[in-house]
Amino acid sequence: MDQIVDTRHRLTEETLGAYEAPGLEVTIGRDLVAFIPVASLIIGGYGRVDVIGPRDQVKLIADRAQSADEGEPGLPAEECDWVWSAYPDRSRRGGFPLDEVGLANVLEVVLGGA
Repeated sequence: MDQIVDTRHRLTEETLGAYEAPGLEVTIGRDLVAFIPVASLIIGGYGRVDVIGPRDQVKLIADRAQSADEGEPGLPAEECDWVWSAYPDRSRRGGFPLDEVGLANVLEVVLGGA
């Protein structure tokens, strides 16, 4: 039976201290896919969530929707538009946008259909 369960994860970051972040456990058929928050502040991005399935895992990285030289410089992070990208490789190469098609690709990778 397919289902989605909310989860909570305790994270500790040097600049933010300890906090709880939401995650998800998604059951698809007999397989469990976990969306686990890793950090809010990372080098090269503004958030990371790992998607872990029975066959593989994918990193989701959040970044500003506009490039650094566009828009209003110095705009606080909470006032920016964000875009999520998926990275099936261990590096930040081979990423793709996390839109409807991207999410289907992520699930295909972690469930082993790729």
